[in-house]
Amino acid sequence: MHPGGLVDEPGGLCQLCVDVDDKLLKRNVRNISRDDVAELCLEVLSIDNAKNRSFDVIALDDEGSKGPTTDYELLISSLNGANCDYSINPPPP
Repeated sequence: MHPGGLVDEPGGLCQLCVDVDDKLLKRNVRNISRDDVAELCLEVLSIDNAKNRSFDVIALDDEGSKGPTTDYELLISSLNGANCDYSINPPPP
């Protein structure tokens, strides 16, 4: 899990958004509360579709949010099996 910019705000208030390969960098707001990251870490442990999955995650701002994320399985399934491709930005030799 690759969270956006971590903020010290209460969690559970915004819709979370996942994607891969830095596609979320195109958004103006790319923050996520530490509480939301912690909750997502716990929730994905019990989701089979989340195993061996690598993804980016942010919280949508008020305008883009449809309310707090409560269905984490649906959130992960929105990746449609995609994983981050680490060959795009390989580490320096």
